[in-house]
Amino acid sequence: MNEAHAEIGRLLDVNPNTVKNMRDGFDPLHGFRLGWYQLPPAPSRRRVIEAMRDLDEFQIRTIVLKILRSPNTKSDDIHNLLDIVNEKQIGAEDGVKGTFIVRGPTGKKAEEYFISHYAEHGLPVLGILIDTREFGTGYDFRIKIEGGDHYVEVKGLADISGGLLFTGKEWEMAILHRQRFHLVVVSNIDAQPLINIITDPYPKLEAKEQIRKSIQVNFSVSAKEVSKYMI
Repeated sequence: MNEAHAEIGRLLDVNPNTVKNMRDGFDPLHGFRLGWYQLPPAPSRRRVIEAMRDLDEFQIRTIVLKILRSPNTKSDDIHNLLDIVNEKQIGAEDGVKGTFIVRGPTGKKAEEYFISHYAEHGLPVLGILIDTREFGTGYDFRIKIEGGDHYVEVKGLADISGGLLFTGKEWEMAILHRQRFHLVVVSNIDAQPLINIITDPYPKLEAKEQIRKSIQVNFSVSAKEVSKYMI
């Protein structure tokens, strides 16, 4: 732990004891800690807690590593993060209810199209299709088959081509499941839908990490990247 404090202090050009004290400021969140648990968090710590309380470990780690790897970079992502943390009211007061992004009409149409397409063709793999859209799993459907489940994330495009947006959880699942993770892209959804399936999209699509104003970590894939796998 001391080595971690020293290295973080070096990267951020601050005293390692400052890092330790900042860590202790979050003690009220952890009943097993013996530090400052009996004191309420300072305003700055409270804003951090409010801003990030709905993120999972993967998303928080993504943000932390981005800062540590480029502590002096004045990117829009870092500015957005600092703006949010410095705001007076964040979270429930601003209507933030949870980590899940509400699906728009295009996404819903794409998912329904995939369900009917799967019933007819059984692609990407034939098995029992299980709807997991309401559980925040990082994928829309699980396919139960002998030998191990497969996972499907469906993305819809109103036009023939376009970029895609992944939540941090979705991209984490793509990394975790690799050949068992299938990205289904349904394009031209309002006219004559076209369906394309990209198995193991993580190494195939170059995703750019972004920190959004809502404190959700997303990974965007450009239209150029998607077009490589379109019919």
